[in-house]
Amino acid sequence: MITIIAGTNRPNSRALRLAQYYANLLAELGEPHQILDLAELPLDFTTTALYHNTGRHDEFNRLVSLAEQADKLVFIVPEYNCSFPGVLKAFIDGLPYPGGIRGKKAALVAYRRVGKEGSCRLTTSRMC
Repeated sequence: MITIIAGTNRPNSRALRLAQYYANLLAELGEPHQILDLAELPLDFTTTALYHNTGRHDEFNRLVSLAEQADKLVFIVPEYNCSFPGVLKAFIDGLPYPGGIRGKKAALVAYRRVGKEGSCRLTTSRMC
């Protein structure tokens, strides 16, 4: 199973649209896949689901389960202010350790808006 992670919690993000594009390509190839959209994260997850609250938040646990089910991961990540979204880091911090996504193959698709027209440039890495 390939899990495609839309790496921002912005509603209707380009990350989600790109994740859906990748999902369509995988469907054409007959590859089992699912989308994990960080926009579905509970608003309060950093205080109610992490660290001493690990495993206690059903909504967060559902998303963690999607990541854990994956054999491979594709991260679709926007560049914000020369970095990646903090919500992605917080989500990864909340994954079980050891376990979670440790040892899984992953690919990174990073994008950013450039120019006045806001065109989108993509950078992809190969799944190792």
